[in-house]
Amino acid sequence: MRPDSKQGVFSSMQFIAIMVTLAATGMLLNPDLLKFYSGKPDLLISEFLAENRTHLQDVDGDFSDWIELYNASEETVSLTGYYLTDDFKDYDKWKLPKADLRPGEFLMIWASGKNRTNWLDDLHTNFKLSRSGEYLALIRPNGKTVAHEYHPKYPHQKPDVSFGLTKEHFETHRWLSKEPLRNYYYFTTPSPLKANQDGSLTAE
Repeated sequence: MRPDSKQGVFSSMQFIAIMVTLAATGMLLNPDLLKFYSGKPDLLISEFLAENRTHLQDVDGDFSDWIELYNASEETVSLTGYYLTDDFKDYDKWKLPKADLRPGEFLMIWASGKNRTNWLDDLHTNFKLSRSGEYLALIRPNGKTVAHEYHPKYPHQKPDVSFGLTKEHFETHRWLSKEPLRNYYYFTTPSPLKANQDGSLTAE
C-alpha cells in the first residue's frame, strides 16, 4: 500500500543534530566566533580621550587624543595584525605593530594622526578622534571580525573627560562586542594604563 506522503530524508531530530554539529564545527574552525557567542571578552577598548586639552602630553609635547586597550582575558593575547579604526567602512585603517598583551595589562595608543608604529617611541594611529562622536573599533587580524566597537558611534565628548568601561563592568558582567552604549561611562579623572573606577552616565 502506497503511503499518502513521502517521508523526508532526515527526521526533525536528525536535522537538528546535524545543524548543531555544523555550528560547533564552524566555531572550532573560527575561534573568534566561539569567543563572541560565549560572551567572554579578551581585548577591549577600555577607555579613550577624544578631547585632550591639558591632561597628558605625547613625546612631542602635544596634547593628542588617546585610546587605551585592555586584555580582559586570562591568557596573553598577541596584538599582531589587529587594527584600530574610526570608520565602519574601513576596518583595516591602522594596523597595530607586533606585540603581546598579558592578562590584565593595558596599552595606550595616541590617536594623533601621526601614524607611528615604532615601539621605541609612542604609538600613534593615522587618525584622530572626533569630539562630536564617531564609530570606533578594534578589529581582529582577519580584518573582518570586530573584537570591540563603539557602535554606531560614541556620544559627544567634553574636554579632558574620558569615556569607556569601568573595572567592575568587565570583571563581573557578561560582555559582547555589540554591547549597548548605555553600559559605558564618562570619567572626569582619566586613568590611562589603569583600571577605570566609578564613572558617570553624563559628562557633567
